[in-house]
Amino acid sequence: MADRQTGGPEAGFRKRYQKELDKVTAVAHVRTDYFRSHTKLEGYEEITDSPSYLFHCDRLLKSESMYVRLQLGYNPNRRGSFLFVHLKSSRYDTVNSQSRKELLEYQRNTARKGGRGRAFTAKRRGESAVLIEKRGGRPWSEQAILSRRRELDENALEDVMPFLFREKDRERQRELRAEGRQLQEQMRMNLLEGDFQENISLRQQQIQLQMEENLLNHLILCKESASRNLLGQVSRSYEGQKHEMFEYYKNRMDKEEYSEQEIAADSGEDGADENK
Repeated sequence: MADRQTGGPEAGFRKRYQKELDKVTAVAHVRTDYFRSHTKLEGYEEITDSPSYLFHCDRLLKSESMYVRLQLGYNPNRRGSFLFVHLKSSRYDTVNSQSRKELLEYQRNTARKGGRGRAFTAKRRGESAVLIEKRGGRPWSEQAILSRRRELDENALEDVMPFLFREKDRERQRELRAEGRQLQEQMRMNLLEGDFQENISLRQQQIQLQMEENLLNHLILCKESASRNLLGQVSRSYEGQKHEMFEYYKNRMDKEEYSEQEIAADSGEDGADENK
């Protein structure tokens, strides 16, 4: 009767894994943006007074579920793509407006001191957002993200992209299988000794282990599927327009440099005329 009210042992296991299951199986609305539309990333702010700043970042893709918003962007100033991923709600959303202004100013000053001219996020903080940059021509993949793992907040990364963290699930899977083998061996010894009563209790434990292992297998498969689908969409969105995008910004940068040279030449001529 108690098992019926609580849903049985499987309900306990599902509750343990429910948060990750909800995130990796949540339906997401995916939108692909053409870079020439120059769509800005939501919740993302840039340092526009940096010496290396020339162009706004362009959003190439947005995938949004009820839990997480993932956006793929391209930064022409740094000539690299990046992922900006954040939870739909965070501790930052609950603080008063004055605290938000102070936090925003602190982040701006910190980013300026870095001198790298990289954009930063200001609307999603408190271990609820990650910014993953990628350079080079390799497509987006788990390896591309995990190679930058040491530069990121691991807790935030696990919160927003739980499908990357499957090793701990596999470790638990190995533990469950080892416990199952021990129970099986104990039950076999009890049969030889004629101790059937203890085997009833051991069999119940074995059933619970099998239920947890089944749920864990399901979670691992869902994570693998979520990783393939999401990163596949990200990679296709980037690869499909990167050549045109590179050429477009190369031409614009050449024009900017030519304009600066013209301005410098005009200034030099004006100075020479004044000396005459």
